[in-house]
Amino acid sequence: MKICKFIFICFFSFSCINFNALAANGEQEKKGIWFFSAPWVLLPPIEGFEKNMFLFSGDDNSVVLLSFYNNGEDDTGYCKAGETREFGDISPLSINGEFYKFFVVCLNGNSLIIPKSDIGKENLTNIVMSKKPLTVSIGDGVVFHYPPSNVTEMLAKKNAMKNAK
Repeated sequence: MKICKFIFICFFSFSCINFNALAANGEQEKKGIWFFSAPWVLLPPIEGFEKNMFLFSGDDNSVVLLSFYNNGEDDTGYCKAGETREFGDISPLSINGEFYKFFVVCLNGNSLIIPKSDIGKENLTNIVMSKKPLTVSIGDGVVFHYPPSNVTEMLAKKNAMKNAK
């Protein structure tokens, strides 16, 4: 399963996030600037980093949603502190007005929210990589907006980091 490589990378990296640096760089969400906190590559929503629903670009440049376990409560309500397991299917989410099936994987209490179908994975990744705006609705009026982003610079930096000597 392709997701295994992605999960392995993520699981061992959660403790590396510098949340203070994310807060200090709060303007990034308005400008569509990807945030690097090795090895994480995150894009916060326009609504702000404190909303805790990031786009995450994986090692294979796929894109998923990521919600960090925060202050004893996961904002999504899917995962508990320290929990690592496949949570399972969740209600379909709207991506730019089209519904796709998703599932959640809990990694050390953090939620990876992943499109279940290949077309969902492709469409989410293609929207982001083509520098188009992205709107994600997770239901009950909870909507996140991601602006067109500096994908070219993000991919160049990821490539440079992969080829570090």
